[in-house]
Amino acid sequence: MKPVLKYACLLLFTVLWACSNGGGEERMTPDTAGDKPAVITPDTAVARQPEVAVNPAPEPDPEPEITPIADPDFTGTLSDSLQFYRVESLPDTAGLQYIRENVLVRVDISGNQIDKLKSNSPDPDDFYIPADDNLFYMSQLSERAEALGIKVVNAKERYLGFLVINSSVEELYDLEKDSLPGVYWSFIAFNTTRGAREVYSIVDADMEKLAHYINKDAYPAILLEDTVLWNLPGYMAERDSISDTDFWQFLKDYREAALALSGENLWRHPEYKYYDGRVFGDYEDEHPLAIILRREARKFGYEFINYHGEPYFSQLPSFVRFRLYPKVSDSMREFLDIFLLSYTLGYWEEGSLMVEPVEIARHIILWEAFAEKYPGFVAPDYATNEAAVLVSYLIDDGASYNPYFSREDSTLEASFVKGMQYLISEAPETTSGLQIAEYYHLLETNQFKKTDTVANYLKAYREARNASADQ
Repeated sequence: MKPVLKYACLLLFTVLWACSNGGGEERMTPDTAGDKPAVITPDTAVARQPEVAVNPAPEPDPEPEITPIADPDFTGTLSDSLQFYRVESLPDTAGLQYIRENVLVRVDISGNQIDKLKSNSPDPDDFYIPADDNLFYMSQLSERAEALGIKVVNAKERYLGFLVINSSVEELYDLEKDSLPGVYWSFIAFNTTRGAREVYSIVDADMEKLAHYINKDAYPAILLEDTVLWNLPGYMAERDSISDTDFWQFLKDYREAALALSGENLWRHPEYKYYDGRVFGDYEDEHPLAIILRREARKFGYEFINYHGEPYFSQLPSFVRFRLYPKVSDSMREFLDIFLLSYTLGYWEEGSLMVEPVEIARHIILWEAFAEKYPGFVAPDYATNEAAVLVSYLIDDGASYNPYFSREDSTLEASFVKGMQYLISEAPETTSGLQIAEYYHLLETNQFKKTDTVANYLKAYREARNASADQ
C-alpha cells in the first residue's frame, strides 16, 4: 500500500507500530447512500417454445457499461501488499465483513489507528493535516469509481473475508494485523475471479485499469445453455403488440420455461454447488456466482430465488409489468393489474395464510368484478376460478401448527370474521359473497367456535373442492 500522503504521515510521526490492542471497533466511515413467491399459473400447459432465440432483454435501468482495455498491466495500479495482512483464522470475538461481489472497498481509519497516530506524534494536532488530505483524495477516488459504474462499499470491520470463485477457502484479512502499519486511508479492489488487491495510490490511480480489474465478471455457464428457454421472455418483448390469445399462451409457456430451467438442468449442472443455499446459507452468505446469476437472470426476464436453501427460477413480475404490459389490450392490462398484485403478495405458504383476510376479500371482489366485466375474456373461467381459490383460504381451519381457531376455546380469529364481513358487505350478490355468507351464518349460529357442526361443514367443503379439482 503506497498512498503518497499516508507515507508522508508515517514519516511525520517517525515511529514503529506497536502491537494492535484488540479489535471489534467499528471503522470510521462516511455516510453511505445507499418466500417463495406464488408462481404464475394461468393453467397447466406444455411449453410451446419459439423457434427464434433473441438476445436477453435489458433491465429498465441498465447499469453503466465499462469498455474494457485489452490485456492491461496492473503494475502501478494495484499492489500485492495486502497479502501481508492475510490470516488463516479469526479470534472468537472478531467481527467479520464478507465481500462476495465485484467491488471497490473503501478502508477508512479506525479509532484504534487514530489513537496510535496521535499518541506517537510530537503534536497530536498534526494528525488532522494528513487526515484531511487523505479524506479528500479518497472521496475523489470514490466519486470517479462510481462514475465508471464501479460499486463502492465501506469496510466496517477490522476483518474482511473475500470469497473467490473456484477457491475452496475464503481469503481472510486483518486490517490491523500486529507488527504491521495497518490498512487505512486506502482502497481494496476485489474481483470474484481474481481476488483482492490494494490500490497502489489513492492520488493518481489509473481508473480505466481499476475498472477493468473489478468489473471483469465471471459469467454463469448455465445461462449459455437452453437458450430458447432463456430467450422466451425477450422474444415476446420484441413484438410491437401482443394479442390476448398469444399473451395467454406466453404466460403458460413462461411458467413452463421457469419450471424447466429449475429442474434437472439446474440441479445436475456442475455449477449447482455454487447455487445450493443449503451449502452457503442465507442471501447474505451466497456464493459470488449465485449473486451474478441472480443479476444476469433478471436481464432475461427470470428471478433466481433461494427458498429455504433450494434454488430455482421463477417468472419476473417486473419484466411483465415494464416490458409486456404496454403491448397488450386494455382488458389484459386490467387482468394483469390483479394478476401481478396477487403474484407479488402470495397468499398461502406451507399451511399458513400470508396476508390479512380482509386483503383476501378485496382480491376476491376484484376477480368477481373482472369476470362480470369481461365475460368473453380469452380465459373466461380464470377469474371465477381464482376467486374460488381465495374463498377456500377463508373457508378453512388452517394447519395444525397455525390454526384459524384458538387452541384455548376454539374461537375463530377476529381477523377472519372481519374479512368475511367485508366481503359480505361489499359483494353480497356475487357467487363468492353468497358462499361466504352461508359459512358466516353457520359460524354465527355456533358463536364462531369450531363445533362439530362447523368441523363437519369444513370437511364436506374440502371434499367437494377436491372432487371438483379431480374432474
